[in-house]
Amino acid sequence: MDSSVRDLGMVAWNDPYAWVESMDGRQWETTISKEIRRFNTIVEHYVDRTEKKTVEEELVFARASESGRSFLVRGEIEVWIGGTLSVSWAYDDEEEFNHVTDLAVDREGNVWDIADSGSGSESYTLCYWGQKSTKKPVVWKHTTVGPSLLVIGDTCYFLEAKKSLWYWRLMCCDAKTGKNVRILYEEVDPRWNLSLVRGENSTGYLVRENSGLQQAFFLKNGVLKTMEHMGFFVLSGGETNNYFVTDGRGTDNWKAVGPIVTKWELPPVSAGIPEHLVASKGLLVTRKYGLRSLWFCAQRQAPKLLQRGYAQYIFNTWSTHYGEKTVSFRTIRPGSSTQLYFFKNNELSEVPPLMENYAEVKSYFAKHRWSTVPYLIVKQKDTIPHTLLVIGYGAYGLPTGINTARWYPLLIRGWAIAFAFVRGGGDHTMAWANAARTWRREASIIDFETVIRDAQKNTGISPHATCVYGRSAGGILVGAAAARQAGTNLFAGLYAEVPYLDLLRTTTNPDLPLTQLEYEEFGEPHKRIEDLVALGSISPMDTIPEQGFPQLFALMRTGGNDKEVLAYEPVKWILKARGTTGADRNVRKILAFERNQGHFVSGSSGLENQAADLGILLAWRRGCSFRVDA
Repeated sequence: MDSSVRDLGMVAWNDPYAWVESMDGRQWETTISKEIRRFNTIVEHYVDRTEKKTVEEELVFARASESGRSFLVRGEIEVWIGGTLSVSWAYDDEEEFNHVTDLAVDREGNVWDIADSGSGSESYTLCYWGQKSTKKPVVWKHTTVGPSLLVIGDTCYFLEAKKSLWYWRLMCCDAKTGKNVRILYEEVDPRWNLSLVRGENSTGYLVRENSGLQQAFFLKNGVLKTMEHMGFFVLSGGETNNYFVTDGRGTDNWKAVGPIVTKWELPPVSAGIPEHLVASKGLLVTRKYGLRSLWFCAQRQAPKLLQRGYAQYIFNTWSTHYGEKTVSFRTIRPGSSTQLYFFKNNELSEVPPLMENYAEVKSYFAKHRWSTVPYLIVKQKDTIPHTLLVIGYGAYGLPTGINTARWYPLLIRGWAIAFAFVRGGGDHTMAWANAARTWRREASIIDFETVIRDAQKNTGISPHATCVYGRSAGGILVGAAAARQAGTNLFAGLYAEVPYLDLLRTTTNPDLPLTQLEYEEFGEPHKRIEDLVALGSISPMDTIPEQGFPQLFALMRTGGNDKEVLAYEPVKWILKARGTTGADRNVRKILAFERNQGHFVSGSSGLENQAADLGILLAWRRGCSFRVDA
């Protein structure tokens, strides 16, 4: 659907940049080749080589403070969780990690994993490697699968992809041979996607989801049982299947289910909503306005608060799945290295962090007419920051990432980092997440703008020294705010990675991988007039002024293999944001395009990307012109 005219019946419009959407042909290739040359020239001429090398070393140092806090699975497999669809594993006596999306290990040390086989295109392959001692290549593999798996007993469970990013079947096969493949469940509605979740003590779940509304199936002893509720689940599993669930989408009428959790004395409602549960060990994580609390709960005993702070918890779900006595988890706290904890016999112990706190964190609330928005400011201790970077996401009910490791080089150079917990995200309640879905999407943008102004006030940093950052769906925040701030000078810089920007064209093109799956997240404007009106008013591509953004510095990064946000979106935005007139229109709009990368980039490539981008941001603050002839 790359015609320049999009006709919905009730309305039609023309997009002169629609030719970009095919990502093919001479004009596309000429454009991309020119942008790549231009970016490389900018890095060569304007990014200080010594500084870039130093920034890379600082990023390696900050990463090492995290990767050193890995989990040990089955006593011999070292596992590090780096983020969404990013799991790395190695035998504990080996240095080279395997980068995968999920893995399973049985009691004999046999390993199964799933890895991206398409250079970032999220085309996955399931492999069985056998035992370490065999030193053999892959024993068997299945392609066209989803990113998650379970191995329970002699059976391997995995998802099958019908098309890119739509996982529609739950499959199983013999774990050791890969044979006897069977279909256990088939999804017929393209609005619903499937995922697998590890449960405690060799149990698991199949979850079908549609933008915050879930249905779950309990998997135990080879039997898949439909669970009665339809809402949002916080799952634990175990022999008796314990969990928390809401009634419907966007509600907070939480219910405890299962013989263990129904007997607990639970934390007060004021502590927030459930986020993670390990029922067999009495552990419960709650969240409220970005603040998380870890509780120990038990029958006929008041809940005990173990920890509270602005942190994200990453649990070793393999240890609970395999029924180990000790629960391990990591915490990610802004301005600090990750920390590893162990919980055994109702006692919590910790491993000292690899790096002491390198920044201070303060929490604030920004108020506007319709809401009060929490946010954090992170800055180097005992310093007055000179530049402000405001980060937001606000979609899918997912928590805002608050890891500052990738921003470490900026923090130690006097930047302040603000994390905005806007509506639409998963930092507060289910109603908070639902408040910015579909025609209500503008709520997250209003929240973001309010945080920017409040953070400037609390740091004393001017709009001229303020930059905003959004990744993926966070592109809506930064792109819409750029259009809405035209003439008001709210910020001077914009940095985005794989940003979602072309709201109207994407939500009206059902041929794209995620469009139908996200109708209840971003809207269905070809059927619902309220969605059409709302999205048309905030779509970053459709609200760029005719003259573009002549005063705005913008750096956008994308990959040619991205299937979640196709690369043409940031390409279109950059081209249109430059405007059509003016000798300097190309100077401050920079596109980083990597042909063989996708939505997620890890390893050395990700490190090189980040170092180059941070180098450009530092050059921008030094006042570089970025004039090139490419």
